[in-house]
Amino acid sequence: MKIALLARNPNLYSHKRLIEAAEARGHQIDWLNTLRCTVHIASHKPEVYYDSEPCIGYDAVIPRIGASITNYGLAILRQFEMRGCWPLNESVAIGRSRDKLRSLQILAKHGLGLPLTAYANDPKKAEEIIRAVKGPPVVIKLLEGTQGIGVVLADSMSSAKSVIEAFRGANVNILVQEFIKEAGGTDIRALVIGGKVVAALYAALPELTGGSADLAGSNKTLHKAFGIFDRETRDAQNLHFGVREFAMAAAANGMCLHGGTRGFGATFLVFSDYMRPALRLAALMHEPQLMVFTHDSIGLGEDGPTHQPVEHVMSLRMMPNYWVFRPGDANEVRESWIAAIERQDGPSGMVLTRQNVPTFDRDALGARGDATRGGYILAEAPEAKPQVILIATGSEVTYAVEAWQQLNDAGISTRVVSLPCWELFAAQDADWREEVLPADVTARVSIEAGVTLGWERYIGTQGVAIGLDRFGASAPFEVLYEKFGITTDAVVTAAKNLVG
Repeated sequence: MKIALLARNPNLYSHKRLIEAAEARGHQIDWLNTLRCTVHIASHKPEVYYDSEPCIGYDAVIPRIGASITNYGLAILRQFEMRGCWPLNESVAIGRSRDKLRSLQILAKHGLGLPLTAYANDPKKAEEIIRAVKGPPVVIKLLEGTQGIGVVLADSMSSAKSVIEAFRGANVNILVQEFIKEAGGTDIRALVIGGKVVAALYAALPELTGGSADLAGSNKTLHKAFGIFDRETRDAQNLHFGVREFAMAAAANGMCLHGGTRGFGATFLVFSDYMRPALRLAALMHEPQLMVFTHDSIGLGEDGPTHQPVEHVMSLRMMPNYWVFRPGDANEVRESWIAAIERQDGPSGMVLTRQNVPTFDRDALGARGDATRGGYILAEAPEAKPQVILIATGSEVTYAVEAWQQLNDAGISTRVVSLPCWELFAAQDADWREEVLPADVTARVSIEAGVTLGWERYIGTQGVAIGLDRFGASAPFEVLYEKFGITTDAVVTAAKNLVG
């Protein structure tokens, strides 16, 4: 391919890496200074010129347009698009991202949580929009701008009104937003590819440092953009621990104890046994260590029972002050990370499945709450009071939702409760716990691909626990779940037996 890199400075690290990566794959990539490009508009023949020469033969264009030249850069990019050149980021998308008001409107449309925001043209309405965002204090920002430029924090009604009136008096458009104290000035960013968040924590938390016990490819914890720590590269965030699980957890403890660094590690869940003393010390010392445990059940499959964790999730739950998260879909993973990152008084373990699982449409299911509360109503019963409650974690939430549909179709009013973090749910107020799991609904079924010991806490003496009180076997995960009775049909049968 012949690629145009539309940028002003080819020596920036990100630009040099793009050029290196393209050339390593055999592509021709040319740096074009955006400001030296000109647009020639003519019927049926849109052209882009560079230093008075036509830009011919480009298959793709990578736009790296600085905020100070947004309009000019977008005009050049649109001309490339009109010539049939494929853009890495479309001009429309870049334009929307640079318009803060438009961005917020799109994010709000898709249900993302945002600070309260107000926008008005009349400076006389200053006090009205300040109160609309629960201020003061309030954040006042220009509609366009990056890196904090054009952002003002006003901590009183008089100062906020003065700033708003001054901006609007100069005919400058602004937003007024609720001040979120907990953000602490953190720049939170996410890298999204194909609708999937592939990197975020490093960008938002430069202190997050760690890696995997030689399983980074499987744990998905290596982000090359943040460098590999070694004796020459001391400002990198990725560490290669090697096959040393205990040393990894101990090192993560040391980083947390040192301060200024948030240590994390990653491995398969079954290997958590090797690191338990260090995990226990993190809990005892109230250190905010983070661990990623993947391949979390017999769903591991063909590697057999030696590598299939059965008792490990419940064993970790037994440890005082240790939070175990076992999320059931992408939304819960995101929310679990939020809760774990915000926690400062103890360690957290993220227990993740090897299987692909669907992302649930919470609106369609009638959900109430989310994983940041440890447990919540994922799928509501069609009637005011459910006859039976299905409680699940991790990949088994899928079976609960499938059973929910079948049971409601059969006239049995059913609720699904997702319970990704027992410890966090227990910390919620009594009203929320009762709302999610009303005491007078005793027909309950739990679904988790591990030992059933401990589930009596939530299902009581009359409930049914679907799980695995033996070691696994070596076979594809579909075969194993069927063999050991962890299926949608098993959940439906158990629920029907409970309600008679």
